[in-house]
Amino acid sequence: MQTQMLKIMGEKTPQAMQGATHALKNLSGVAEVIDSPSEGLVTVRFNQERTSIHELRATLLNAGYNSQALDAPASNEGSCCGGCGG
Repeated sequence: MQTQMLKIMGEKTPQAMQGATHALKNLSGVAEVIDSPSEGLVTVRFNQERTSIHELRATLLNAGYNSQALDAPASNEGSCCGGCGG
């Protein structure tokens, strides 16, 4: 599993963030999507053998959301992205 943080560009309303999250959850190979609406971020855990960062961003773009891939903190298998500092 790979973890990738994506910044949703433009409008960051709760509805927009839910739409972006929903689009990613429907993508084959995505295991988990955690959104942070106040920051305009989504954190995606996915199987890199079934999808890619490029496909994540293309899926968002097709759903009407431009995004930017951010460097995710290094994490060990089974742990979170490390964004909380824990």
